[in-house]
Amino acid sequence: MASSAADALRDLIVMGEIAPGTPLRLEVLAERLGMSISPIREAVRQLEALGLAEHVPYKGARVTQIDPGEMRDVYEARLALELIAVRRAAIGWNEDAETLLCAALDDLSSAYQLGERVEIIRGNTAFHLAIAQASGSRWIPRLLRPMLETSERFSAFVIADDQAGVYDIEEQGHTAIVSACRAGDAEMAERMLREHIDAFADIFVRDLVAEPTG
Repeated sequence: MASSAADALRDLIVMGEIAPGTPLRLEVLAERLGMSISPIREAVRQLEALGLAEHVPYKGARVTQIDPGEMRDVYEARLALELIAVRRAAIGWNEDAETLLCAALDDLSSAYQLGERVEIIRGNTAFHLAIAQASGSRWIPRLLRPMLETSERFSAFVIADDQAGVYDIEEQGHTAIVSACRAGDAEMAERMLREHIDAFADIFVRDLVAEPTG
């Protein structure tokens, strides 16, 4: 039950339906989700672990602000792990990796065509997790998953619409990564991954700076 509550609350925060700075009142959230207080309390703790909520002494938890500095921290940690993963995936590319990554690309392509923002964000997480799984490591996916889930909030901020051609940038980046892995070119795969993540981070910072503050 707590896991379901955490997933539901994470989606609400990621998609901006619960705004940054909003107090997370247990009674209010329990009523909104139709659950008891106990799983909501545990769910809020899980959100704090993901950096989506923070505890304020004597006031309780609230949704964290969207912070470019935090985004950079998360993306740098992600990049360190994903570079290892994509190199290993390229070197050890096989039929299982082909099936896994092609399925992730197909799901994302469908979401892009339909403009389904939630599915695009989830599909992006699934794609990067698939790279980690294709590495053959048991630990990289486990370590990377919470970073990817935290990154969904930044993704949602950027993928508000496609006015800047964000969908095309994302799709081209994903395709280039898979092509390099398929060719067994580990150095190219690393370069494509780095450029892809850096480009997305730059768009996020640009859009955040452009947000009205009044």
